[in-house]
Amino acid sequence: MAFRSFFRSGSHPHWRSGGFLKSQWARRLRLAAAGAITAALMLAVWKHWLSLNLTEVLGFVTGAWCVWLAAEENIWNWPIGIANSVSFGALFFHARLYADMTLQVNN
Repeated sequence: MAFRSFFRSGSHPHWRSGGFLKSQWARRLRLAAAGAITAALMLAVWKHWLSLNLTEVLGFVTGAWCVWLAAEENIWNWPIGIANSVSFGALFFHARLYADMTLQVNN
């Protein structure tokens, strides 16, 4: 019961100093920046400004998001990690690197 009253009373140090709101806004700002960078990279590949394959970009983007989400201890790390393994598996399959593709299956 003391745990609930501690959080309901507003006596948590982050709530008193406004740090909780600042950290939420900082997290949202980092998420928006990561989304903008992802969108710019995807647009550059789609318009052929970069000589990359779309599968390579998806592998890179999902890998970077997976690492960032793991550092943030976010539950979305798992589905993004699965998407990362699938995209690299497809990339290795098209490149006929079958041994590397099986490593993605074991992840």
